[in-house]
Amino acid sequence: MKPIFPRQQTEPRRKETRRHRLRGLAIVAMVGVALFAFGRYGSKPVANKTVSPAKTKATVHTTTVAAPQPNYCAGNTAAKMVLVSVSKQHMWACQGGTIVEQSAVTTGALDVPNGVNDATPIGTWHVYEKFRNLYLKGSDKNGAWNDYVQYWMPFDSAVGFHDADWQTFPFGGSQYKTQGSHGCVQLPTATAAWLYGWAPIGTEVVVKA
Repeated sequence: MKPIFPRQQTEPRRKETRRHRLRGLAIVAMVGVALFAFGRYGSKPVANKTVSPAKTKATVHTTTVAAPQPNYCAGNTAAKMVLVSVSKQHMWACQGGTIVEQSAVTTGALDVPNGVNDATPIGTWHVYEKFRNLYLKGSDKNGAWNDYVQYWMPFDSAVGFHDADWQTFPFGGSQYKTQGSHGCVQLPTATAAWLYGWAPIGTEVVVKA
């Protein structure tokens, strides 16, 4: 009977230990795969996931409707009438009760040095003449003027409608109080041309404060 050496006694144990180690490595590998698949805290990472945008409140679009402009020609019984408002610095051309043209204007200056008041007179008149391409001349305490105009339609002595392409501030502006006309109603050139062709001699002119 051969003696049993320690090597022969420990060999099965070594094989068993190696098998246990291999099994442990397999378990560790499986745990590692699980950790990779499910994440460190147990949540599985998702690749290329499209996150839907957060829901936002619906935008409400509102439309502001401009208030209708008053018909300044309403009630007019004349076939043709030109209405001028000094406070609004505006003119309306009325055909019966219908506005057919309108424009910003510049009326006479109210605050002029040396006590001169060139305010456009208030009242009702009629166009009594029509002229083209002439000079409007005059003088007062502040000096004389000699202004060339393309269209001239007087309705109250030396006061009338005319173009004023020398004017440096916008028509309809408040500057008229100190830089306005010598009493006339100044118009943009295009408006003066239109009015000259539309309004015959005898057209009623109403100037309001």
